Amino acid sequence: MQTIRLTDRRPIRIKDENWPVIASVSSWDGQYESQAFKKWKIFVRSFYCRQKNNEQRYIVYGWYDSAWQGDDSITSGYVIDNEKDLISTIKLVCSEIGDESLARSCINDLPSEEIE
Repeated sequence: MQTIRLTDRRPIRIKDENWPVIASVSSWDGQYESQAFKKWKIFVRSFYCRQKNNEQRYIVYGWYDSAWQGDDSITSGYVIDNEKDLISTIKLVCSEIGDESLARSCINDLPSEEIE
């Protein structure tokens, strides 16, 4: 079980095996993450339920963490019920945690879309 903090909503608990990560991106200041004072992370998880009319849901969440005294950590996250809001939600979470440049990398990390 994992607890995820959301924006303007109480935290949720999920089973990792039911909500696999379909995209994730990290960023930090400096050359090595282990030596960084500031870190940003974003995750996209997907839930697919055949028993509920092939329902597809997503959790987009991320955080900013700082080792600097007085620099507060930030969390952001949303549960969305449709794929059409996925891109805008990724951009929103990245904006809220203070690194909008992560959005493009996270979108590029999503599973590819098949078109005919």
